[in-house]
Amino acid sequence: MRVLMTKICKFFRDPTARPKRNADGPLQISYMDLNKLTIKSQEALQGAQQISQTQQQNVVDVLHLLYVLLGQQDSVVPTIIDKLEVNREELRQKVNKEIEKIPKVTGAPQFYLSPEMAIVLQEAFTEAQAMGDEYISTEHI
Repeated sequence: MRVLMTKICKFFRDPTARPKRNADGPLQISYMDLNKLTIKSQEALQGAQQISQTQQQNVVDVLHLLYVLLGQQDSVVPTIIDKLEVNREELRQKVNKEIEKIPKVTGAPQFYLSPEMAIVLQEAFTEAQAMGDEYISTEHI
């Protein structure tokens, strides 16, 4: 959660602070062990992929995940955003505008994780291990 929240705060204060895509290209989504994710985390990742698919984008980005997490009921993310006194709906609108800028593809795309998304998930796994947790929850993301 700390990693994503840092990116959220930077993005909200300065939209140009969004990380640039690196030349290494996206990572395939198929390597993830969804069994290590809580139900809420699985729902968030599936929701992110669904948004990507709906937008005809083949990259699943942190923006897709953030958009889903901001709208999740009974989740820690909206609570934290509210405590930061950030207008959640305004943030969702800004995130949606950025999602719309991600390139679209035609045909039946294969979905990939953006490099930023891969970093967020890797650090969520690391954070969970450091906390002694076996499963990755939205608070780790």
